[in-house]
Amino acid sequence: MSDLETARATFAAARLPIPPVPAELEAAFRVRDKWVYGSGPGFISPYNLSGCVEAACAPGQATSLTLAHAGHGTNSYTMHYYLVRGALRLFFQNGWGGAYMDHDERAAVMLECYGPAQFLIDAVVRAEAAGQLGGERYLTVVGSAFYGSWWRTPGTEQSRARGPADAIRAALAWPE
Repeated sequence: MSDLETARATFAAARLPIPPVPAELEAAFRVRDKWVYGSGPGFISPYNLSGCVEAACAPGQATSLTLAHAGHGTNSYTMHYYLVRGALRLFFQNGWGGAYMDHDERAAVMLECYGPAQFLIDAVVRAEAAGQLGGERYLTVVGSAFYGSWWRTPGTEQSRARGPADAIRAALAWPE
């Protein structure tokens, strides 16, 4: 069983949606620890959201994916999905696994983010082909239940969103 198949089985057993893994990352997708997966050579703690965003937006970043469940205490557990792919910088932090979190509600929130993520990946591929994105021009989407949600297109200021699902919906409307 590949590491990606292992992740899919782990998510299915937990009744959770798994976010999209672009085809070009499937071979590099690795289990790093229990509930921690990645495709890049290094690993920054996913709780360091601003550090991860800053590193991903530096020039010349390679395509990479981090998918991790991490937390501490009774209710500060989070599922992290960070994707750097071409001109897309996509970061989601959704609470899951805390003692006081409703599993089905949290899984539905993840699905609201992960479902449209593949559409956004495809839209960015089209925008790259049309010359709207690429080089040092990125579409950045940050959806965090803990640190705020926003999105930004090249040459614009951050646009605030009410939550992770709103951030990706707004970003999806941008190419239109």
